[in-house]
Amino acid sequence: MPIERIAPSSYQRTRWRNGMGWTTELALAPRAGTDGDFDWRVSVAEIDSDCDFSAFPGVDRSLMLIDGDGVELSGEDFPTQTLRVRGQIARFAGEHAPHCRVIGAPSRDFNAMTRREAWRHQLWLRPVVGTMMLFAETRTHWFLHLLGGQLQVAQGEQLERFATGDSALIAFGAAEQSRCLISGSGELALVKLESLSATSA
Repeated sequence: MPIERIAPSSYQRTRWRNGMGWTTELALAPRAGTDGDFDWRVSVAEIDSDCDFSAFPGVDRSLMLIDGDGVELSGEDFPTQTLRVRGQIARFAGEHAPHCRVIGAPSRDFNAMTRREAWRHQLWLRPVVGTMMLFAETRTHWFLHLLGGQLQVAQGEQLERFATGDSALIAFGAAEQSRCLISGSGELALVKLESLSATSA
């Protein structure tokens, strides 16, 4: 189906690679022939105290503040990036494993990662008041995570309803499915996932 529902019951809460924090994995696309690896992954990180991030060689990352007073990322050969405002995003290469300093209250951060050789991504925080549309693009999927509110998502004859905490992966097929209509009231973490080759889409 063009709209794939992803319920909170399917999320996986796991330790970071370096064991220094927790993340809730919302969805991922495994790499062909690999075990425990991915082409893209979206998750929510829980950062309760100062720590070092895990290294992900060959991966591009975007980290967006969604709760808390903020974080500061720094390190050798890593320009300091500070997130203090909800929706503010840090973008960096996964080869870097910056030190993260928590500013005040514990932080929750939306994390999008793509394998550089196969995919690229863009990440936004988007309010929905009324109606918004997503349009088909070549080798492109959209991932949405509802941070708050209630939405309807329609594509062709398919209509799905979403509540706070739900997610969806949206693909495009036939001409009548060339756009996706999102309506209601809420706030989305929205990720555009673009495959760099037809075979990995």
